[in-house]
Amino acid sequence: MSNTPVEAGNSVAPSWHLEFGTCAIPGEGVRFRVWAPRARTLDVRIVAPAPRTVRLDRRADEVFEVTVATYSTSSLGAGRR
Repeated sequence: MSNTPVEAGNSVAPSWHLEFGTCAIPGEGVRFRVWAPRARTLDVRIVAPAPRTVRLDRRADEVFEVTVATYSTSSLGAGRR
C-alpha cells in the first residue's frame, strides 16, 4: 500500500489503493486480487454485460490475480455483479 501524497484540488491527500479485492483501473479494466493459500484454482464469475467466467492467475505468493478488460467505464465497477 502506498501512502505517497497526491494533489487533490487545493489540498494534499495521501494516495491509497486496495491491496486485495476488486479495483477499477482506468484505461485497463477491473483487477481482481485474492489471497487464497489453500486454493489450486480460482475463478471470478462476471454476469454483466455478458455472463462469463474468468480464471485468476496464481502467483508464487499464494495470491490470485487477473485484470478483466471492460467494454466501457460503466460495464464493470463498483456495485456491479
